[in-house]
Amino acid sequence: MSTLLTLTAAYLPSEVIIKFTSGWANNIQIKATAMERFSAMPKKVSDQIYEELFYILKPTDLESAKNAFHDLHGQSSTYEQKAQAIEKYLNPIDKEMKL
Repeated sequence: MSTLLTLTAAYLPSEVIIKFTSGWANNIQIKATAMERFSAMPKKVSDQIYEELFYILKPTDLESAKNAFHDLHGQSSTYEQKAQAIEKYLNPIDKEMKL
């Protein structure tokens, strides 16, 4: 199964970006739904998004980036940074779709 097909079966990362950056982003329920949708993505995808967040935040290690995405263990990231990491992950998919 292709990654794109797997994402469609779960949730597309772009749907999560919309939840993170919409005018309703201050709504706790919408943020919770976005995080639930993120958690439903395949591990391969979420790991690549954590890696993108790593390059944005420049923490000491990849595990810290993962913790920052989920606001765990004293690490944190804004919803805008989370959305930016997802957008950076999506960029190669966009290029492949245009070919």
